[in-house]
Amino acid sequence: MIEIFYEDPLIEPFQESALSAFVKAVADQFTSIQAMQFSITFVDKESIQMLNKDFRNKDKPTDVLTFCLTEGDSFLPSDVEHTELEEYFSLGDIVICQAVVKEHAEIFHVSMEEELQRVIIHGILHLLGKNHETNDANEPMLLEQEYLLKEFKRLSLLG
Repeated sequence: MIEIFYEDPLIEPFQESALSAFVKAVADQFTSIQAMQFSITFVDKESIQMLNKDFRNKDKPTDVLTFCLTEGDSFLPSDVEHTELEEYFSLGDIVICQAVVKEHAEIFHVSMEEELQRVIIHGILHLLGKNHETNDANEPMLLEQEYLLKEFKRLSLLG
C-alpha cells in the first residue's frame, strides 16, 4: 500500500494510478509479500532543505530523502517471521522535491519523468535497507538503481 501526499503543487503532474503501478512494479522485484506500506510525499525546496539540515546536517535542498522505519539489510521487522505477516507494516517515508528533480534532469540531460523514476527507485532501495557511501556510479546500490530504471523506464508516470 502506497500513500501519496502533496505539500507542494507538482511541477510535472502525473497520474497517481501510474505512479502507484510504477512503485508496485519496482517493489515486487524484492518480495512477493504484499504486507508493506510506505508513503511518498512531494514537498517544496524550503521543506526538503529544512529536513536535509535537520536529519543530515546538510543545509541545502536535495531531490530525495528517505526515512526508514526498519534496520539492517532486510525490510522485514527483525522480530516477525514471513508467515506471521497478516497486516501491513510501514517501511517508512520517501520525501521528494520535484523542483530539485527538475534541476537534476536538466543537468543530466534526461527527462523529468526519468529523473523522477530514478529518485523513486533510489528511495525504495533505501527503504529496503540498501545504502551507498558515495554517489560514484560504481556503487552497488546505484548500479542496482540504474538497472531497475532501465527495466521499468517503460512504465510512464504520466499515465
